[in-house]
Amino acid sequence: MVLQGPIYASPGGDFWLDTLANKRRCVIDQAEFDAKYVREETNRNDHPRIYAYFKAVGFKTPEKMKPSERAWCGAFVGAILKWCGVAVANVKNVAATVSWVTAGKKYIKDPRTVPPEPGDVSIYNFSKRRTGADHVEFVKYWHPNPKFPYVDIIGGNTSDPKKKKSYGVIAKTRLKWEIKSYYSLRALYAPAS
Repeated sequence: MVLQGPIYASPGGDFWLDTLANKRRCVIDQAEFDAKYVREETNRNDHPRIYAYFKAVGFKTPEKMKPSERAWCGAFVGAILKWCGVAVANVKNVAATVSWVTAGKKYIKDPRTVPPEPGDVSIYNFSKRRTGADHVEFVKYWHPNPKFPYVDIIGGNTSDPKKKKSYGVIAKTRLKWEIKSYYSLRALYAPAS
């Protein structure tokens, strides 16, 4: 199955995306849908849906990029947000993971002080040598008990814990402490103070 755009595209318009709660639902539903179908068969970042993510965030010919230049977790996040009517603010290039950490204090939150909500963009820095970020995903569920150490996420260009050397859009569980910070969708829709 080749998917070229959002599953929620409707000729009648996207009137139901009028609230933040509905936008969050759209983000999680769209990401879960893609998690069923998008797998990298060659591990060369070349699934047709990956090209659709890049095109949605402004890349004209992603298929001409070298596979090593197509790290696509940010393109996945940016495309899903766009398709769900979320206008991201203060992120210069949604496809570049480092751009997410530079969005500013209004949008970037510490999960240890304010827990993320479904659809928020979790930001990781797995490489100890980097000062920015090297991966982004969606938070699906953050357990409210601070002693519960896990968070459910959905991400693109991430490994499948059930299959070695298998990458794609994957829904999985991570440890909460792995999330360095997150981009808050609530902050986008907060009234100006």
